[in-house]
Amino acid sequence: YAWTLRPGDKLSIESIASRLDVSTMPVREAIRRLAADSHVVTAPHRGAWVAPCSIEHVRYTAKVRAWLEADGLRAALPKLHGAVMDELEELHSAYADAMNNEDWPATARINLDYHLAIHRQADNPVLLETLQDLFARTERVRGLTGQFAELDTKILLEDHDKLLQLIRQGDTD
Repeated sequence: YAWTLRPGDKLSIESIASRLDVSTMPVREAIRRLAADSHVVTAPHRGAWVAPCSIEHVRYTAKVRAWLEADGLRAALPKLHGAVMDELEELHSAYADAMNNEDWPATARINLDYHLAIHRQADNPVLLETLQDLFARTERVRGLTGQFAELDTKILLEDHDKLLQLIRQGDTD
């Protein structure tokens, strides 16, 4: 989540391996996995690049994520109390701190932890796995946006705060 590479940036297997002090084999495997998840584009004998970001694709992905998150929240809501609520409150506070400090990598990690803490309570491993994949697809763009453009952090913080309030009230809608 360092967000240092932009869409279209070329990936050098040798320089990545050197920087990580590993052989090129695990880097090649990592790039193959990233390509399978559409985070990287590869071409034989030409190399690998950070995949482009299509706003339309991100919108579709975000819409599917919202549908699944709503159902997941309904399933999780009866279990969102006690220690789980304490965890959500702590994550919300850490999220606000990261936002206020413009620490975009931390913001992305904490946002993921916040949402997954909710959805773990739905006791549906397929939902959790699917949401993690969708988060990875949308957080990539959110991380780029946070680092390279102005974000209205007030709105993002208000959304998290509103979600917490609705969870406290037991509001399934």
